[in-house]
Amino acid sequence: MSLSRKSKIGLVLLVLGIIVAIFGYRYLYQSHETTSEAPIAYTGDAQSFSELMPTEALAWHGKFIQLSGKVSGSDDKGFTLDGSIYCQWDETQKQQELQLNESITIKARVMGYDDLLEELKLDKTIRIN
Repeated sequence: MSLSRKSKIGLVLLVLGIIVAIFGYRYLYQSHETTSEAPIAYTGDAQSFSELMPTEALAWHGKFIQLSGKVSGSDDKGFTLDGSIYCQWDETQKQQELQLNESITIKARVMGYDDLLEELKLDKTIRIN
């Protein structure tokens, strides 16, 4: 039983369409990198890193950093580290009770620097210690 030329072309296009759909789906819905798996671009104390930010904010955007410092404030969504770095908790991280002046080490992604408040913004924050 022989297929006509139109049937062969239609069958080839159908197979190509399915292959493109599978690769497209895998590309669009690939798994996201978690904070704990992300490579660290900077390790140090919060005070020295916040001094870098006014001049180098764009260079650090989207990179993961590990900072040590003291908690200077706290709210429902995050906390302030050393008075100049606001950290939002990772959505998968259980919110933790923090005490004022408690020493803490965190890993987070740099969102940007707020010139008006002179505050560094971090998100996807997890506690290391």
